[in-house]
Amino acid sequence: MLQIEAGKQVKQIQTDFNIRYPYLKIEMIRQHAGKAEAMHANEVIARVPATAISIGIHQTVARLEQEFLEKAGLRVKVYRKFCNVWIETTLTNDWTLEQQNQEGKLLSELNTSVA
Repeated sequence: MLQIEAGKQVKQIQTDFNIRYPYLKIEMIRQHAGKAEAMHANEVIARVPATAISIGIHQTVARLEQEFLEKAGLRVKVYRKFCNVWIETTLTNDWTLEQQNQEGKLLSELNTSVA
């Protein structure tokens, strides 16, 4: 479970998530001047209810994003490591977090063995 509460920095939540899923990362998104942009890692989250977000192996990306929005009012995007870059998981958001992480691991290992 990810603990979300006012006063926590974005990077604390990202680190907690990344410990469980090292080949995935989450970005918190906010609307600014009519467009979506990622919150800065050092930014402090304000005005959110204290809650826990499930990050179990059977949780899908779509459900995780929905839970963040419903429970904490935060928009998030999940990215998977692909070699040396991070790709958005929009087309595979029905995959579980574990599937996404395993795919990221496989692709990273393939890149290392090819290089």
